[in-house]
Amino acid sequence: MLLAVLAASLIPLLMLMTTVVPSADDFAFGAAARTAFAATGSVPAALRAAGRMTLDVYRSWQGSFSAVFLMALTPAVFGDGFYALTPVLMLLSLLGGTFCLVTALLRRVFRLPRYAALCTAALLSLFTLQLMPAPEQGLYWYNGALYYTFYYGLALSAFALALSLLQEGGVWRSGLLCLLCLVLGGGNFITALNVSLLFVSATLLLALLRRPVWRRLLLPTLFLLAAFALSAAAPGNALRQSHMEHRPDALQAILSSFVHSSRDLVGFFSLPVLGMLLLMALLFWHALPEGGFSFPCPLLVSLYSYCLYSALYTPTLYAMGVKGASRVTDLLFYSYLLLLTLNLLYWIGWLRRPRKPAPLSLFSALIATLLCLGCCAAFVLAGHGFSSLMALGVLRSGEAAAFRQATQARLLILEDASIRDAVLAPYPCQPYVFYHDDIRPDPDDPDNQSMARFYGKDSVRLGS
Repeated sequence: MLLAVLAASLIPLLMLMTTVVPSADDFAFGAAARTAFAATGSVPAALRAAGRMTLDVYRSWQGSFSAVFLMALTPAVFGDGFYALTPVLMLLSLLGGTFCLVTALLRRVFRLPRYAALCTAALLSLFTLQLMPAPEQGLYWYNGALYYTFYYGLALSAFALALSLLQEGGVWRSGLLCLLCLVLGGGNFITALNVSLLFVSATLLLALLRRPVWRRLLLPTLFLLAAFALSAAAPGNALRQSHMEHRPDALQAILSSFVHSSRDLVGFFSLPVLGMLLLMALLFWHALPEGGFSFPCPLLVSLYSYCLYSALYTPTLYAMGVKGASRVTDLLFYSYLLLLTLNLLYWIGWLRRPRKPAPLSLFSALIATLLCLGCCAAFVLAGHGFSSLMALGVLRSGEAAAFRQATQARLLILEDASIRDAVLAPYPCQPYVFYHDDIRPDPDDPDNQSMARFYGKDSVRLGS
């Protein structure tokens, strides 16, 4: 039932696929590859252009080389219609990573039954999607969503693969994990830092416990740290930071991270999150096997989780002096729900260690479900919304259709080679759930110039 609810919740989100269009950094990063592909019709030519773009950005703006390469290959490079694949790619990464990690942890480490692992993954995925702070940046804007949502899902898949490698070994698992670590180390600094902390912590802990399997993690960890160091050493990082007026030193950034994370631990909590935890608590209490994992030192585990969560805030605070944009908030929220779920499981496992599992009664499951639904209903009545409900509202109101019609009218102008100076009509609406940004009336605006290069125009501006 939970899997069916999750699948149904995706329908309105995917129905908005055809309304999304590239914007802002999509044009800036993708212009070179788009121009190369339009001139030659060759995918290798587009890849080479993306590689040159990556090297230029590495020298002048940011070091996250693997992410920049992928951002330079926005789907619209190969045709405007392909941009509709953006939410599909992000959902595949986010949901795939969540299911991979949750099922691997619950099945392989904590020995829960298959149904409990799938229910937990479905619940976590459902609430992650529905409570996402900024779906327009987390799902529908390729540049921003790829940098954070896609890489978050990729990191979860890497953790799941690492668990499999530790338990079963295998050259192919080690090779694939090394490749993933290269990609993650060259991604956004938030994910790269936290994946590095986890891999180094796991390797050191296993070595201290004298578990020989620590050697299996050594090579992937070295690949990860090497890629992260290469990304951090980019000349472009220093140039970018020079534009930031107020920036703390490393120690101040770390201390500020704990302050900001503590605020969000409270700020992210809501009635639906409470309902999710009630359902999960019931599930964990009845599904944990007797005589399985011993759940030692729960206080230390929670403290480590809190430090790990706080570390998510450090890169942006150090680089820019602020927590970050909405797409960063999405990443922080994903991690918040995941760590909350794992801490709940750990504490329940510790509390019921001496007890035998009791059969799950239909009555207790019904009560927990009703409490969860009641929390969600109260959340909606209080004026808040879920992502799928907001998507349905945009579809039913006609805003999505009007936006799609406006984008088609724009494309007729942008794809007309005889028009060198394009004047585009404003969008008739700006639906919150998927609208991100637009160009300006000033043709010299950086976003306008990027869009002009992307479509091969002399200039582009927003008309009246």
